[in-house]
Amino acid sequence: MEKQNAKRYDVVVIGAGNGGLTAAIRVLQGGYSCLLLEKHNLPGGFATSFKRGRFEFEASLHELNDFGSPDAPGDIRTLFRDLGVEDKIDWVRIPEAYHMITT
Repeated sequence: MEKQNAKRYDVVVIGAGNGGLTAAIRVLQGGYSCLLLEKHNLPGGFATSFKRGRFEFEASLHELNDFGSPDAPGDIRTLFRDLGVEDKIDWVRIPEAYHMITT
């Protein structure tokens, strides 16, 4: 039997959803090697859609809270800034996270 050389990684991240993708980027930014594993055919986890028969279901996150402004960034904007992707996002401000109607 032929012996194969297995590549070694500093970190293995299981799952390429939002958290896994963020963790893998942070590992790489720290200068470590990383293997990111995902069982689905697309990365993104709940930030994707899927089809069942003739129907397509959007399981994605629709709204993020606490992104703030460029001058006063919230946690989400700060994370995206640290990840180096803030300038690649079309930010759309939504005035309220919810709307309550009472009688």
